[in-house]
Amino acid sequence: IAAEPDSTRKVKLAIDQSLLLYNFGKYDEAVEVAKKAESYSSDKYYIADWLGRLYENGKKYADAATYYTLASSLASSPTNDTGFDKQYYATKVTEMKSLAGKSS
Repeated sequence: IAAEPDSTRKVKLAIDQSLLLYNFGKYDEAVEVAKKAESYSSDKYYIADWLGRLYENGKKYADAATYYTLASSLASSPTNDTGFDKQYYATKVTEMKSLAGKSS
């Protein structure tokens, strides 16, 4: 990751590493790698989307809502190749806030 000069590619590599850590049950390490990747690019769309999903999977719904809100505001980013639009994220934010309220 450190050697990658392209900032978008650097973020994607970090997300791949974070996903592997998550899949091996290393949730805290996965979050740590993802949080570090926030500084890799001025375009925060990819990492906001990933952190939203990562926190949702970790049942940290308030944090997931925060990142889904950010992803929503960045849905028009040229790096958004997910097909998710502002409405998708607005729905996710509502869902996460509801779940956060139930788990408090």
